[in-house]
Amino acid sequence: LQRALGAAGGQLARGAADVDFGALAGDMEAPIGSAIGNAIIGWVHGGSESIIDQGVIIAGATLQEMLNGIVVGAYATIETDGGLFGSDSTNDRLSAVSDEFTNQFQLVINSLADAVSEGAEALGLLPADIEAALAAYRVEEIRISLMDLSAEEQQAELEAVFSSIFDGLAGSVVPFIA
Repeated sequence: LQRALGAAGGQLARGAADVDFGALAGDMEAPIGSAIGNAIIGWVHGGSESIIDQGVIIAGATLQEMLNGIVVGAYATIETDGGLFGSDSTNDRLSAVSDEFTNQFQLVINSLADAVSEGAEALGLLPADIEAALAAYRVEEIRISLMDLSAEEQQAELEAVFSSIFDGLAGSVVPFIA
């Protein structure tokens, strides 16, 4: 589990997840004329974009679906200025990540399920009950904001997310654990 988390964090730090957040934002500045002209046009008509958040997204699914193939991507939340007469808008742009990066997340989910299953069995729960509880567990969509974080902070965010999944899963499979 720690190896997979470390590898995922390391890939993020090295950029090996193949995420280009700049590409998610699109062409942030299209030349229209002079700098003053651009400022006036932007103030009246809007259209300028800025990234207000970016990170990794894990699609919500049952644990069984995640064990069969977790869906991981990158997101950038873009705010578009509505100008003088419009209102600002916010939307997300999504992008794929590398297979190797997704594989690290898959390894983490597999390790979590194995650890909870083995722990529940050691506590005396029946294998059929454990499997049923694992199959019923659902993880909602998760967004891991990585904007402006150092490599160490990104690693800590990943660990916090997977720790939360582990806690929820353990509590679901072994309800008396609390």
